[in-house]
Amino acid sequence: MSLDDAVVRARHIDKMGQPLGAVYNELSDELMWLHVQWLLHRQLYGTSAERFDVLSRTAPFFFHVIQRTLWENILLRIARLTDSPKSAGRGNLTVRRLPGLEIDATFRGDIEASLAEALAASGFARSWRNQHLAHRDLALALSEAVEPMPAPEVAEVEVALHALSAVLNQLALLYDEPPVVYGLVQFDGGVDSLVYYLRTGLRAKDGDAD
Repeated sequence: MSLDDAVVRARHIDKMGQPLGAVYNELSDELMWLHVQWLLHRQLYGTSAERFDVLSRTAPFFFHVIQRTLWENILLRIARLTDSPKSAGRGNLTVRRLPGLEIDATFRGDIEASLAEALAASGFARSWRNQHLAHRDLALALSEAVEPMPAPEVAEVEVALHALSAVLNQLALLYDEPPVVYGLVQFDGGVDSLVYYLRTGLRAKDGDAD
């Protein structure tokens, strides 16, 4: 943990108390990392046909594996953030833990309403995780008279991320913490740099071919 991270964590605990502040801090970090992965996925595969063509011309199988790995990890993280507060006798870091903590009674109803929306919005990810990722449903795998689950859609992920952000930001505002714009993650050395060098390499290769 960096010094800045420790300062932020201490502020959350000071304003919200323990353990609520610590749980909120860790949930916020998890949600931020989930948004980072979603942004990378969207920048790689959802920006333009031209960019997708660059990936396909350079290392198609590699970028197919990256796409599938990112997608599955995003679904796993959504499911994990909305899991039961306890499984196999051990506690889980999940937004469903929040109502069981010492939240001001004045705010509890609002948090529970936002949480219900987040759980409904993320149900697709938990179902997909249970049958395709954490476990591999045998009947589905063998297509034995089982209705296949519809593949998760980009729009469903967007709605789930928005709903999860709403839960944490509502809690933050109730305790006089500034809301976090999770969707505006910024970092250097990301997809744009990668695609630039891939594109430059392709142009050089095409020039050599001439």
